[in-house]
Formats: sequence, structure tokens, C-alpha cells
Amino acid sequence: MKTNGSSTGDKVKKAVKESGMTQPEVAEKAGVSKDHLHKVKQEMTPVSVKFLARIAPVVKKPLEWFLKRNGK
Repeated sequence: MKTNGSSTGDKVKKAVKESGMTQPEVAEKAGVSKDHLHKVKQEMTPVSVKFLARIAPVVKKPLEWFLKRNGK
């Protein structure tokens, strides 16, 4: 769902890129599947707070960053 031009998928994509890690590296460190991470980034599947809580520390973003409307 888009909010102010920045979706959760866009935020996940940005966080992975800014982390300097590859998508498979982030997925492995967060304990999530590469496929699920890809689907979240592409907005092909709903994202849960539990999923975001798993990737947030890996990409060094606070959970709140993903939940805010503007992503700032």
C-alpha cells in the first residue's frame, strides 16, 4: 500500500540497498527466505510487523522507520 509515495516494499528495498549487503545476505542474517524478502520488496505479498522486526536490525534501521508514513 502506497503512503505519501513511499510503500513498505520501497522502504525494504532502500534499506537493503543502503545496508551494503545483498538480498540473500540480508535474508540469511534475518532468518527469512530470500523468496519472501523478494516478494515483500516487489509488493507481491503482505508484510508483517514480525518480518520487519527481523530485518530491521540487520539493515540497521529502527522498526519505526519502516512503519512511518514518509520513511524518514
